[in-house]
Amino acid sequence: MRQGIGSLLFSPLPLNSLFSDGIPWMCCSIPMNDVLTATLQTVKMEISEGEAVFRTPQGRPYCNFRTAFEQAVQRAGLMDFTFHDLRHTFASRLVMAGIDLPTVKELLGHKSIAMTLRYTHLSIDHKQRAVSALE
Repeated sequence: MRQGIGSLLFSPLPLNSLFSDGIPWMCCSIPMNDVLTATLQTVKMEISEGEAVFRTPQGRPYCNFRTAFEQAVQRAGLMDFTFHDLRHTFASRLVMAGIDLPTVKELLGHKSIAMTLRYTHLSIDHKQRAVSALE
């Protein structure tokens, strides 16, 4: 798991995005959908713009997410699931929702479409709907 996620900050503009302060593998601004925006606003804990997004219950920025993530995975009863799997899920769901590969590539911060293709995994149902479209 990359330690750089702790560098995500609440962005002053636009209101529905995060920005990276020192994550070389990510773009500078990360757009969010309405669900994520609302979720982060409910747990914001009086954090101002430009402050870390992910904070401990005491309000300090997390230095390491591994323990918290692994505990959440265990509580959810998931087996063989890593933080990195979330990036694959994100990419796959975008592609299955019809988002073009160049956009997915940019959202993931990849340098090439080839790398993005390694992250996308289409579901059986999605493949079935694709071939059924030819009927």
